[in-house]
Amino acid sequence: MVDCSLLDLDQIDREVRREIIRYVVERKGIRPPALGVTINYISMVLSGKAKAGDGLLCNALKFIDDQELSLLLKGIIPERKASLSGVVREPS
Repeated sequence: MVDCSLLDLDQIDREVRREIIRYVVERKGIRPPALGVTINYISMVLSGKAKAGDGLLCNALKFIDDQELSLLLKGIIPERKASLSGVVREPS
């Protein structure tokens, strides 16, 4: 489980958010109610008609671990060296 409070969600762009949601819904089989949203909203996010908000993203991150997130980031952003540390917040 990825702790959403340790991430700078602003660094996760719209496309990466959509791919995280797609992974959780399609590969992990998590249903929209478990993510706190409707199937219509998930459909809009997956089709690119709506942005995956922070609440949805945080709920989805509860279903994946750090390694899965790291692999998703690497697969989505191949041109830069993406890693989990790239989105971890700096201590305040």
